[in-house]
Amino acid sequence: MTTSSVFRLAAPAVMGALWVAGCGGGKSDPAPSDSLGARTNAAPALALAAAVAPSATDDPAVVAAYRNSFYDDADILHSFQTTVGETIDCIDFYAQRSVKGLVAQGQRPDITKLPKPPPLPGGVPEANVPSHFAFDGSPDLNGNARQCPPGAVAVTRPSVTDITAAGGLEKFKATRRRRPVPSGSQSTFENDCWLNNAPGNGMGFPTYNYDHAVGIVRNINYYGLLTIMPVYAGFIEVAGEHDVSQFWVQTGKCENWYRTSGQGNQCATGNGVNNQAVQSVEGGWVVDNNQQIAKLFMFMTGDGYYQDNCYAGSDGVGDTVCCPGGVSNPSPGQQGTSCWVAAPNAAFTVNESLPTSTAEKPPWELGIQVWNGSTANPPAPGWWVWVNGNNLIGWYPPSTFNWPDGSAGPMANGPATYLQAGGEVYNTWPNNQHTDTAMGSGFAPDSSSHGYMVSSYQRDVMYIDSAGNYHNAPLGYYFAPSYEGDNQIAGLCGFDAASFTQGSFTGGYTLSTSLPAGGSGWGSYFYFGGPIL
Repeated sequence: MTTSSVFRLAAPAVMGALWVAGCGGGKSDPAPSDSLGARTNAAPALALAAAVAPSATDDPAVVAAYRNSFYDDADILHSFQTTVGETIDCIDFYAQRSVKGLVAQGQRPDITKLPKPPPLPGGVPEANVPSHFAFDGSPDLNGNARQCPPGAVAVTRPSVTDITAAGGLEKFKATRRRRPVPSGSQSTFENDCWLNNAPGNGMGFPTYNYDHAVGIVRNINYYGLLTIMPVYAGFIEVAGEHDVSQFWVQTGKCENWYRTSGQGNQCATGNGVNNQAVQSVEGGWVVDNNQQIAKLFMFMTGDGYYQDNCYAGSDGVGDTVCCPGGVSNPSPGQQGTSCWVAAPNAAFTVNESLPTSTAEKPPWELGIQVWNGSTANPPAPGWWVWVNGNNLIGWYPPSTFNWPDGSAGPMANGPATYLQAGGEVYNTWPNNQHTDTAMGSGFAPDSSSHGYMVSSYQRDVMYIDSAGNYHNAPLGYYFAPSYEGDNQIAGLCGFDAASFTQGSFTGGYTLSTSLPAGGSGWGSYFYFGGPIL
């Protein structure tokens, strides 16, 4: 979920004022199309009305070992199954490794004084969600209430199938740690443009890469973001690749994804300096294996994606050291935490499987907002996260964004200065070819039939100012300089980005603001995604 790696424009023309991060095709022979015009192997999950996560009713030793890396069996106060068959454990709030770390540092979050979210703006449509999707106390198939008791937080228990599909326990853990680092270099002109070693530019082949189709807002001080997005489970060709719909809330200009081995941190991590490391809060849904299951996620980096970059809920999986967890200055390989503090009695939790949409029907949606309450009265610093309305699910404390010397980074108390929303694909380029992993729903937006009941979108994208007021986000793009080799195509960065082909195969992901809104009252919105055509 970086802002990096854009290297190819999709075949249809780009419409509207938004960034488009193109992506390469990887097969010489296109697959046949279905009635909606998408490749048939690019969206099989759209036939499912809901993502079905296998249940770990046996709870074998492999699952117990993973679970116990997060919390002890003695911490479990209650368990239940979600409407999609996933097991949720409710553990004591203070049993969270992140909270134990805060306590060890002399901080003790008071769960009785969590702040209320800022009021949702009038007239903004709510997300369309299925009944009993939230942990609302309804009984599961075993009669257990789908709700955590007072003072407990919900934690997703992985299933045997989850772990097996990832290739075993260690590989499964690896998906919950930091992200891999591709090769290339960062543009000195635009911090979110990258010079990538993509096929066709004479620079060789990348091991893997990140492709984006996003809208951005720059140079606005904002203290939060709201966006609503349909949930899909797009086709994943290779386990470990991912399809994401998300937001980015950021400061800084320097990212470390393209450092060379042993080079160390290229970004400055103090305040008031040039080339300052990016700090970011990110969230949305992700499909990261070929089970075609979308999961709710949150993510952060405090140092330009160098060492401090963690998925929320990855506490105790080995080298997750975004926050010390009681360890003084932990190094890679030491046990730490993901910084994330889950809210007690929350109606949703990170890493839970989400019901996914069916083509040609009103889609199930995820509404998500983040807010830094440092300017509120009383102040509530740190970044707070709500899902589907006023359902608080967790918090990134201000110390999450401390620099290595202990001083507060810009995201600790806000404001953020850079906002993005849209889609991302992580592609592994096996055999030097881009796979068919889809972005969003797997159907590209176009002017024929791919409206809001087929294509991915984000709607009511708003930023929140220091007074708690909501504003439609003026999403736009910036032209990359001509020396980057992209012919100044809007939103494209990297050599030959707009003309990339591989044999007879040409394609990518698209983005559009010209399609009509799917309902009255939509604010800022755009459509994005698609298969490799």
